[in-house]
Amino acid sequence: MACNPPANLDSKDEKQLATLRKLNGVAFDRRYVQDQTAAHKEAVALFKKEAASGTNAQLKQFAIDTLPTLQQHLTEVEGLGHSS
Repeated sequence: MACNPPANLDSKDEKQLATLRKLNGVAFDRRYVQDQTAAHKEAVALFKKEAASGTNAQLKQFAIDTLPTLQQHLTEVEGLGHSS
């Protein structure tokens, strides 16, 4: 079964994109890192929840297997915020 990405952004993502389009330079970089940090924190929380209490065995295993990578990405994006 194929899964296609959505054709349009949701309102939250549209707003985020509109904000980024108004920025440039350091202001853009800072906002982008803030947004990525928040997105990675949200993803880690969702995957932790699924890994701990998921009821679909395949999905739960995917969360368990993927969580370390997401946590590493979060650590890396948080490091970007300290370099600017």
